[in-house]
Amino acid sequence: MRTRLLFIVPVIAGAALLGACGSDDSGSSPERTAYLQAIKDADVTFPDDDAAVAAGEQACADLKSGKAMVAVAADVEGQDAGKGAAVVGAATGSLCRDQLSKLIPSIPGVPPLDE
Repeated sequence: MRTRLLFIVPVIAGAALLGACGSDDSGSSPERTAYLQAIKDADVTFPDDDAAVAAGEQACADLKSGKAMVAVAADVEGQDAGKGAAVVGAATGSLCRDQLSKLIPSIPGVPPLDE
């Protein structure tokens, strides 16, 4: 389990940072476009974009309710823990940036990413 955690945490953090770097070329919100691009780049598939966004929004809701990030990643419907981690990271990087502090610990002297 510890080895699994050591893998999942960096995946989530990396996806969060990638999710914040997307561009808007589809006419949808920049956040939605960035999220969809980040999960696509991570080879995470869903039946359609709406299902993908619903999974990201659920991950955000779970984090906001206090659920641990590893548990949220494990609970992403239809995905293994690694791809669930990518969904959580992409969601926090674009759909719910206010939850980034739950994924990336604060470092003294470094401003938080969600400001």
